[in-house]
Amino acid sequence: MTVIGLTGGSGTIGSMLVRYLGRRTDVRLLVLTRRPLSDLPANAEALTGSLRDLKALKALAGQSDVVIHLAAKNPGPSEEVDRSNAADFFETNVLGTDRLARCLRLGQHFVHASSVAVYELSRDREAKHEEDESLPGNPAIAQWVTRADEAFASATVPSKFLAAHPVPEGSSVYSLSKYLGELRVRNLRNRIILRISDVYGPGHETRGVVQDAFEDLLQRDGVRLDFGARAKVSFLYMRNALEAISAAALNPGLKGEHCINVVNPHSIGEEIFADSLREAAPELSDRIRVERAELPTMSRAYAAVRMREVLGVDEPVPLAEGLRETLAYLRLPADARGEYLFSEAGIQS
Repeated sequence: MTVIGLTGGSGTIGSMLVRYLGRRTDVRLLVLTRRPLSDLPANAEALTGSLRDLKALKALAGQSDVVIHLAAKNPGPSEEVDRSNAADFFETNVLGTDRLARCLRLGQHFVHASSVAVYELSRDREAKHEEDESLPGNPAIAQWVTRADEAFASATVPSKFLAAHPVPEGSSVYSLSKYLGELRVRNLRNRIILRISDVYGPGHETRGVVQDAFEDLLQRDGVRLDFGARAKVSFLYMRNALEAISAAALNPGLKGEHCINVVNPHSIGEEIFADSLREAAPELSDRIRVERAELPTMSRAYAAVRMREVLGVDEPVPLAEGLRETLAYLRLPADARGEYLFSEAGIQS
């Protein structure tokens, strides 16, 4: 029996991971949560606490064989909004990660969920990003990151640090916070950093490109697709993300230090996304259009060799198929969605 400690269990991916692992008889889940969780599976129990609660973090690490860290502050509707809350990003994604890392036993297996957003710190705007790429690419931002890493290593209050050293212009608060979070766990033994791309699919009902598109398509007068600064996006089906996270946590032969992109290697632009959306919902195709407000400033793709060779996650679910299953899920009454999640089309393979 493997005991998995989990942070972020009430979040979008975390709640699906609890369901995904909830039917396994060889796993027990200990879920850190700030509020009561309903409908936990029989093999899971809640541990009340947060990333600010050292006592709870020590209990989580102390009672677990493996710790999966999914808790994070995610981007808001705009960079302007994120900058107004910058201290919260660094408190959660950096200091929260650091507190948890300090509670781990020496060599304890640790899976840290990061994001492909860290590649926004790359100098190359049209690269196929590999995990060993040197980040940040901009010397001025690299200098700021070094200063921030030193400050947060000594638990400097983010608001105090940011007052003296504002976030560099042209950089993303979220990207910086996720990269600095990676730096807080870089020296751990038996740690795996997963850089996860845009996840969608049954069970994902919070904001995102796919979720927003379906909401506009089903509840408004149609969808106008615009990926903003991104020319292309890597869309990863929820089940594939859960397979990768589970493999990182439960593969007994996976020892040492790894950084792995968890992505769909086929990044796509709005036109191909629109075609896939029309294929998934042909009856609504006349309500789907591309209306780009600005020229993109980056076109990113991601290497997926390690995801395949280390985690055993092969070709992800094709986008058109994933969109069909997501649409079928969203069209169900709320009380029927749980059953759908455990069907072949949902999060269970």
